[in-house]
Amino acid sequence: MQDEKHKDPKERSEVLGLLQENLINFNKCIPIIENLKNPSLRLRHWSQLKEQITNMKFMSPADADFNFEKLSGPELIANDVRIKDISYQSNHEKEIEDGLLDIKAEWSTVKLEYEDRINKDQQLSQIFNTHKMLLAKYKVSG
Repeated sequence: MQDEKHKDPKERSEVLGLLQENLINFNKCIPIIENLKNPSLRLRHWSQLKEQITNMKFMSPADADFNFEKLSGPELIANDVRIKDISYQSNHEKEIEDGLLDIKAEWSTVKLEYEDRINKDQQLSQIFNTHKMLLAKYKVSG
């Protein structure tokens, strides 16, 4: 009798429809998952997401509530553009942070001594101008 039930075309159609809907939702979740697993996301970005998506049920991937069911919820799917924008913003901020760390590292190795002043002045001027351009770029893009 159970075999007859599974052969019912109406039931198969309903199951196929449900499966199709689940696959469509899953496909919508993939970019969201990719954006939320972005290692550049800091606590401030998660706070921003939580603030902008009122029904978001977790604060970060470290939360015990963080699971696929929450990731596939309609509130996240409806806010996929916001999530993408915040993820992009976090990448941009990380690029600036890394650039500033590089500048700091390079300047920390510069020794200012009176000897060989002409060569040092040219070298420092070149480093300074390069970093000044980078900082201006960060300021404009931020």
